[in-house]
Amino acid sequence: MRVVVFGFQIWGTETLKALLEAGHVVPLVLTHPESSDPHEQLWPNDVRPLAAAHGIDVLVARSANDPDIKGRLRALEPDLLILSNWRTWIDPELAAIARHGALNLHDGLLPAYGGFAPLSWAIANGETEIGVTVHRVEPELDGGDILLQQRLALAPHETVADALHRTVPLFGSLAVEAVSLIGSAQAVFTAQDKSCSTFYHKRSSRECCIDWARPRHEVRNLIRAQSAPFPPAYGLLGADPLFILHAIDSVRDYRGTPGRILSGVPEGVVVLCGGPGAQGLVLHTVQTIAGPSISAAQFRFSGHRYFRAATSGAQSIG
Repeated sequence: MRVVVFGFQIWGTETLKALLEAGHVVPLVLTHPESSDPHEQLWPNDVRPLAAAHGIDVLVARSANDPDIKGRLRALEPDLLILSNWRTWIDPELAAIARHGALNLHDGLLPAYGGFAPLSWAIANGETEIGVTVHRVEPELDGGDILLQQRLALAPHETVADALHRTVPLFGSLAVEAVSLIGSAQAVFTAQDKSCSTFYHKRSSRECCIDWARPRHEVRNLIRAQSAPFPPAYGLLGADPLFILHAIDSVRDYRGTPGRILSGVPEGVVVLCGGPGAQGLVLHTVQTIAGPSISAAQFRFSGHRYFRAATSGAQSIG
């Protein structure tokens, strides 16, 4: 089939690579310009070198809804448009240019976790499953009928980086499967249950600031959801952030005031969280804003006995 790929970063590269290896014709690739946003630079893997190696023309644009781009696509007469980490809205006129419309690959289990950073939000919310969904591109962002969905069990210790490494390969394999189903007239689409739909915004430093009054499992999940190389979760020691890179539940049942820093244990330093039941969370690896990552047992808390409440400084980073 003739497939135009709208791809960005590692997700777009994996999708394009798989389609080419499957023998599909890709006459054009659209990608976004490089971004100055540090969050956008975590997984660059620019799709352009792969396209150039196969003699494929590339258009760089923030939006594909420009009349000139639509004219270029009409001249190519594509069978299908495939979107992989495409960040901007596609209007219905553009999607209708291809004979079979447009499909989007989304790293969330729709109808839940539409929108942005679905893996981070899922882990922060304590989900035990993640996955990738292939759905029609409709005017409602991430709201189109579902063609394919692959689920993966998520272990309690896995971080967002672990989840990303496991889901990225699915973008290529599911794109190839989707094109095959459409090409063989075997595609069956299922409408999303809108009563189960959730849509999330982009994450920022505010979402990374730890509220120690939350239950221990919620704090631990936030640290997993913001693992390296993503912007890490942090607590506030006075005016300064202390990034928490790794933490585990304490074996002993500690209780008391949320945010209280207790004496060290062999695994690290215990901090109390809120909620009923055991409150002790052992900080294992930490990092200052300008220093290297170190064992929490090595970090000098310099007389600090408490982390500040998150509400008093949640937006102090970047």
